[in-house]
Amino acid sequence: MAESKRKKTGERRTVKKQKRSTRSSNEAGSTTTGSAAAFPTGGTGAFLKQGVKAAAGVVALEGVLVAAVVAGMETGLLQSAVPGLLVIFPHIVLVVGGFMAWRFARSRVVLGLVILAMGEAAVGLTWDPDSATALFILHSVSILVPVNFYLLTWFMERGVMTPAGLTRLGALSAQAIAVFLAAKWAPETYTAWLSVKFLPASWASWTVVGDMGIVVFLVVLVAMGVRLVRRPNATGRGLFWATVSSFVALHFLPHGAAEHTVYFSTAGLMLIVGVVEASYFMAYSDTLTQLPTRRALMDAMLRLSGRFTVAMVDVDHFKRFNDDYGHDVGDQVLRMVAGVLERIDGGGKAFRYGGEEFTLLFPGKGVDEAMPYLERVRAGVEAAQFVVRSPDRPKEKPEKPLPKTHPGQQLSVKVSIGAAEPQDRKSTPEEVLKAADRKLYKAKEQGRNQVVG
Repeated sequence: MAESKRKKTGERRTVKKQKRSTRSSNEAGSTTTGSAAAFPTGGTGAFLKQGVKAAAGVVALEGVLVAAVVAGMETGLLQSAVPGLLVIFPHIVLVVGGFMAWRFARSRVVLGLVILAMGEAAVGLTWDPDSATALFILHSVSILVPVNFYLLTWFMERGVMTPAGLTRLGALSAQAIAVFLAAKWAPETYTAWLSVKFLPASWASWTVVGDMGIVVFLVVLVAMGVRLVRRPNATGRGLFWATVSSFVALHFLPHGAAEHTVYFSTAGLMLIVGVVEASYFMAYSDTLTQLPTRRALMDAMLRLSGRFTVAMVDVDHFKRFNDDYGHDVGDQVLRMVAGVLERIDGGGKAFRYGGEEFTLLFPGKGVDEAMPYLERVRAGVEAAQFVVRSPDRPKEKPEKPLPKTHPGQQLSVKVSIGAAEPQDRKSTPEEVLKAADRKLYKAKEQGRNQVVG
């Protein structure tokens, strides 16, 4: 009896391990289907909306700042408005950027500032249009700066005074030494190599940056832009616009030291803006679902006035997903639910409240007005079938499709929703949230997978 009991227990553990082995390291080993039925894509309008959102994710605040600095410098407004600021601007950027990078542990920002400082010093101290040495340094900087910035978009934050950080600083130092030695020993030879003309004259005659530099900048910016569209992030956006500003600095190099120094400093400012935005994202955006956090919800509710509806959303039997299939699959369930909630219409906005709970906020709408949209969300989650990949699925996509020996298991994800609105003008956000939470528990008591308002 005891031996039989131990054998059955071992079999149950083996089954659970097999289920957990279905997880993949990429997207929790799962796919979702069926959400389009409840939430139609909207055709061309939805495509354009996604395109505008992606473009805005690249341009954002940094692009506006770079354009404003260029306009201010070229029209003379910036020099006349704040003449003294231009002198101390580079020092402010270096000190503030270094402090913020240290405070928020952003080693890539430190490395970016080092790249900018080295590039600005190299071209600023040597520029002479009739000097082979100066032209060689210009061509070298126009290649090395964008390439190094692109590499930074792939680096993980490993700290500066760590083996990885010191290795990266060592690589930058080695580049600087190599450029210095080449400029000292045979600048004419290396300049001839780097200043080869292969672009049409109309494409390259408008700037002092060489053909090779133009191509490198263009390729790097396109690669960065594609990466940002696919995976928007504040640090990557800062590096993108720092690269743009670096090109502008090199382009205006013949205009004098003031201009190229300001543009290099603006590139550093883009890195600082990236730090600020990344810090805001960490505080107000959930890294798992990309939805605004509970803190963002409370801030949004404090700004409300008049009627509004708060709905608490809870994934039904969520613990079973974690227990039976592992936490990676549970995380993917949360991402799927968040994706459905994020597409809610009717003026609603989704937030990650915590755990398996989400919140929907409808400014200007009462519960009766919000109910149709909440019901649509509930139906949308139920329609989005969740498929766990089978254990025999290869980690990498094969050249030819393989026959399925064990089809993936299809799971049904459902949610319960409770909605409430202020009872009077004295109702606080916390009171409305508690009322919505009570409605949520009522939905669960009545059988789950329903909306109670």
